[in-house]
Amino acid sequence: MTNAEENNGGLEGLTGSRFEILGQPASVLRRVKALKKLQVEEIGLESKFHARLNQLEKEFQPLFQSINLKVGPPSHCLLLHLRDHHSTI
Repeated sequence: MTNAEENNGGLEGLTGSRFEILGQPASVLRRVKALKKLQVEEIGLESKFHARLNQLEKEFQPLFQSINLKVGPPSHCLLLHLRDHHSTI
């Protein structure tokens, strides 16, 4: 093991990092590495969440569309009223 690796607890990926330059102990470097790993896991999970959300939106879109077709397009008078009074239905 090189002297640099001994100084950072064998975390070769962090050699030359700002933390090493600031003289942080190896325990801090290990914690940063662990937190980065958790962050990558969280990003992966968030990606899966948004993919599933997109899938659900596609699945439910025809159902919403069928209701919207029953209601029909908003009338010109209703649109003017909403615009002028900032009302919600």
